[in-house]
Amino acid sequence: MGLHEILPPGAGKNRAKLRKDIEEYHIAYAIEFDDSDIDTFIARRPDGLAFDKEKKLCVFLEYTRAIDTNEDWAEKKEQEKNDRYSSHLGFINHLSHRERSGWKAFKPISQQEYEALYIPTSSLRDWSRSG
Repeated sequence: MGLHEILPPGAGKNRAKLRKDIEEYHIAYAIEFDDSDIDTFIARRPDGLAFDKEKKLCVFLEYTRAIDTNEDWAEKKEQEKNDRYSSHLGFINHLSHRERSGWKAFKPISQQEYEALYIPTSSLRDWSRSG
């Protein structure tokens, strides 16, 4: 299958193929890009990923802390997370469609939303950021 495994920075395998697939995605959807955009795309990572193998779902996990000094903080933060990872979701869904794998990727969710989901821990793979 042509899908990619997300590895820690510097541990990449088949980086040339990943770059080619990212370029293909950007061209297919008429998204302007240059080499630095692809480097940024590769370097950007969510706090974690949850996989449900039975339902073929991939959910981006993005943990945030509440800031109660601003009424619309939650809405702004949610939009920021959606904007940050929208290209990644599109890329994963593009590869899944191309490879006919049936997997679907979904928007970043908060810790509270994650806890409300039932995703068995046996299918959870988390690449939490340290520091």
